[in-house]
Amino acid sequence: MAAIGIAITLWSGNNIATKIVITEWPPMWATGIRFAICSSILLLMARFIPALGPRRPIDAALRKQLWLGPGLGFTAYLLSFVWALRLTTASNVAVYFATSPVFAMLWDRYDGQRIAWKRMLLASGLTFIGVIWLFLPTLSKTSGAWIGDALSLLGSLLWVNFSYLSRKYQNQLSACQLNGEIFWRTALLISPFALYDHFTQTITLNSKVLIAYTYAVLGPSVVAFLAWSYALKRWPTSKVMLFVNLIPLLTAFWAWLLLDESIPTQFWIATLLVGSGVSLSLGKPPNTR
Repeated sequence: MAAIGIAITLWSGNNIATKIVITEWPPMWATGIRFAICSSILLLMARFIPALGPRRPIDAALRKQLWLGPGLGFTAYLLSFVWALRLTTASNVAVYFATSPVFAMLWDRYDGQRIAWKRMLLASGLTFIGVIWLFLPTLSKTSGAWIGDALSLLGSLLWVNFSYLSRKYQNQLSACQLNGEIFWRTALLISPFALYDHFTQTITLNSKVLIAYTYAVLGPSVVAFLAWSYALKRWPTSKVMLFVNLIPLLTAFWAWLLLDESIPTQFWIATLLVGSGVSLSLGKPPNTR
């Protein structure tokens, strides 16, 4: 429980920190360097701090699986998340992200876990209404704001996919080593876009961005991912995802305080609907096999 609380608290701040960074810096350049640094930190920790778990050799088969599984999955999620933050508010992204527990519940049912279909249907319906309620106002705009909302929803689904993909390797590699291996693959996959950003856009330094970037590297990307991996190793994915529902409220508070984002009425209504759907879907923990 404490591990999930740490991850959720840090990730709610990550939405704000990342928004600050990608508003001032080229998004792919900032993201690529961030996860290259995070990978180096995690792999060094895995090598020199035995208490975090044994460091194991990676054979050719596992190396390929990490590339095609969580490596590619996390990259897809990250691209959706970063561009969603670029195109819409941090609060909106957080609400769409809160739909991930229902996606996880549907995935659990597909994976053979016994979840009552009536509860699943009602939970999915409430969540869907909440998403549509938040999404509809952007359709009346001509600026393409709906693209940010669509990417936010896609990012939620890709996050669930990544969580399932990475969970397969929790018993093979320590959380430090696993996330370090995933992150350097993601940094490499993003590198062509990062290089394009580097040579085509101006990069300026200021204290606000540096503080936000340092936080994004050390808090959400290192500590939160270790805590999340710890929780995934011990609880069903859909049960862990339940706590994601706390992110929108925390994000909305920080967005209002630090980014001066106004919080529209439809945000609170959507949060209530999504939260009700999530609570209903996971009111009774799914059976594990």
